[in-house]
Amino acid sequence: MSTEQQDPLLLDHNYDGIQELDNPLPRWWVYLFIACCIFAAGYFSYYTFFGGPTLVEELDQKLAKKTSATHSGSQVNFDALLNDQKVVAQGKVVFDSKCVSCHNAQGQGLIGPNLTDSYWIHGKGTPEDIQKVVTEGVPDKGMLSWGPLLKPEEMQAVVVFVHSLRGTNPPNPKEPQGTKFE
Repeated sequence: MSTEQQDPLLLDHNYDGIQELDNPLPRWWVYLFIACCIFAAGYFSYYTFFGGPTLVEELDQKLAKKTSATHSGSQVNFDALLNDQKVVAQGKVVFDSKCVSCHNAQGQGLIGPNLTDSYWIHGKGTPEDIQKVVTEGVPDKGMLSWGPLLKPEEMQAVVVFVHSLRGTNPPNPKEPQGTKFE
């Protein structure tokens, strides 16, 4: 090749002795760039001008979906699960790992309320009420919402275990709190 054919490819400036070639970009790169620009314009328009959901709205939708999926588990036959020792044992494992710090090892209460008596602050102590409290938590009392953190079978197992604690007589129980339900 002669230098005359190479010269048109060289730009008329250089940096530190390095000359820049004027090569066109590959076509696939140009098409990809144009497609990204079109997508960005559509994305921006949808979320800015045409009512696309905000991040808060998307979060609310996902939480509502998660809550409805968790509450659909409330159709569980807790009476059958209460007699299943395997489920109760699984619930004890979950309780020991997540709940002992507030409700003590035997459910007699520490920071959280006593779970072994007939007094309940939230609900009436039914498995459905216990599931609601465990799922949604009680933020003003410092209890976490365990719904997003526990698998459905763990949730059912811990509810069954907490319900099975009622009527046990652990040492040094916390004084009764709430309303008495039999």
